Amino acid sequence: WDFYDGAKTGVVTAFNDLYYQSLHDLAYMEASLGRPDRAAAYDQTASRVRAAINAHLLNPATGTYYLSETDHTTFAQDANAMAVLFGIAPAAKVHGVLTALRTLWGPHGSEPFSGTTYSNLISPYITAYEVEADYLAGDTGDAEHLLHLTWDQMIDPHNPFFTGTMWENIGPDGTATEARTSLAHGWASGPTPIMTSYVLGVQPAAPGYRTFTVTPHPGSLRWAEGAVPTPYGQILVHWATTGHRLSLTVMVPAHTTATVELPGGHRVTLPGGPHGTQHTLAG
Repeated sequence: WDFYDGAKTGVVTAFNDLYYQSLHDLAYMEASLGRPDRAAAYDQTASRVRAAINAHLLNPATGTYYLSETDHTTFAQDANAMAVLFGIAPAAKVHGVLTALRTLWGPHGSEPFSGTTYSNLISPYITAYEVEADYLAGDTGDAEHLLHLTWDQMIDPHNPFFTGTMWENIGPDGTATEARTSLAHGWASGPTPIMTSYVLGVQPAAPGYRTFTVTPHPGSLRWAEGAVPTPYGQILVHWATTGHRLSLTVMVPAHTTATVELPGGHRVTLPGGPHGTQHTLAG
């Protein structure tokens, strides 16, 4: 049994989502350290957990996930966003889950739960998981919209709660008046890695970025540029859009390899060579 937001709710979907991802990450680390037997054991356990989540915690009528084995009426943001982000949700269910999550959105972000049983405080921490799930599913428009709903108010210098940093949680009316609410909370800074990984588009494909991918998600933006430090040197990326055309320049550090995918599916592999190389692509 697990306690969730102060209530005894049985086996909680969100906690099992996190357990699955932890096992998956451990398998990756063990494989990277050259221990395939341990990696296989973690992978097998992760597969059993994923199968159990989908067998017992997925509502067959709605295609969305229960809050827990005992609460089948509350729709939870964390359980459903993480199921998509971590690859637990079957591909055929992803669109339906993300569509259902939009029903929780209000003018200041997503409520964490439907109904009134649990907290109604907006969680930027959990919302970052949902934003990332949208990007991962290719739904850049919803990802941008949810980013604006949640974080625009935090960076508005005219907001009475403005601190120049991110807030731990937000009331449904946009206030941050809870006595325990931090107005400088690291867990609310999820858009920072999202901007690098999805908007700029740089993600590691092997430890240390020995191989990496560059897959921009332009959405409504006209350009982006940034640098990602790695043990091999900086990955430098600049992209810009003109109409429906995107041009991209990437600096591939020495002894690394980049795989670049442009909108429209154009895909190319770029070696850094012994000294590093710079490439410009368009699509």
